[in-house]
Amino acid sequence: MIKLFDKGYVYFMWDDILNGKLCFVADSTDDLESLVDEKNDLCIVSKSLYPGFPFRANNKRYRLAYYDPQYEQKKAYNEGIPLQYKLIHSNEWIDCLPNIPPPFGIAEVRIKLNTYEKEFYKCSEHKKNSY
Repeated sequence: MIKLFDKGYVYFMWDDILNGKLCFVADSTDDLESLVDEKNDLCIVSKSLYPGFPFRANNKRYRLAYYDPQYEQKKAYNEGIPLQYKLIHSNEWIDCLPNIPPPFGIAEVRIKLNTYEKEFYKCSEHKKNSY
């Protein structure tokens, strides 16, 4: 398992990159860390007009926000969901090995497409073309 909370993704000042993103928000680092590690209460963030509480979510203002663009993939890894990664100069998706964390930060990581879904689409296309 990998630890979900990383202080490198904590914001204490507004950054336009956060506008409209799903983030965790809180007024203390302890609360923020708990929210991230317990995987709940993600909300859409916007800029507040109050400098001491720069983040707005659910009609409230907060001191801190947490945004990790690969949070869902990290959570999926901890839950045993298969992942794939693609290196920067490659177009090929590579299956991640079980029990070895994907190369977060140096490669694009995604949740592996479900084999069942692939087969369903193949069957649907086949039926469609056979009429």
